[in-house]
This record gives sequence, structure tokens and C-alpha cells, in this order.
Amino acid sequence: MPITLPLYNVIFSKDPEAHAKDEAIKFFELDYLDIKIIKQHITEELNVPKQKISHIHNYEYPNEKRLRAYLRRFLEELEKLEQGKET
Repeated sequence: MPITLPLYNVIFSKDPEAHAKDEAIKFFELDYLDIKIIKQHITEELNVPKQKISHIHNYEYPNEKRLRAYLRRFLEELEKLEQGKET
């Protein structure tokens, strides 16, 4: 699932949202990833939750809201990067 990729590097972080910008930059620079699909899956999950994302990667993160805030910020940072690329 594409949504698992941006979560992987923050599953042990006490403040995942603080890493959103750096993670977005890393993902944006990887030309073999389909950022559009990753964004689509994250957006769908944030708009209509289907799962507890805190259980992804066989690890239960102690705060579901923090992970969702991280994903929201991750999306915002990707959008900023894409807008910068277009100009």
C-alpha cells in the first residue's frame, strides 16, 4: 500500500509531524516513486478513514491523531514541492 511508505520512517518518532517536510523532500527526489498514487492513497485515507494507520508495519503507534497530522502535513509539503517544480 502506498500509504505505508511515508509512515515507515516515522513509526518510532515521538513527533512525526516534525519530519513531514524532510520526508516529503526525500520522496519528491525519488524519481522511481509515483507521487501521484501516494498522494491519492493518503488523501483518500484522510478523507474517509478505512483503517487505523497506527497499526501499519505491525507496530502500534501510540497516537493515531499524530500520524494523521503527519500525513496531512506530508501532503502539504509535497504540494509545495510540486508547485515549485512547475514554476
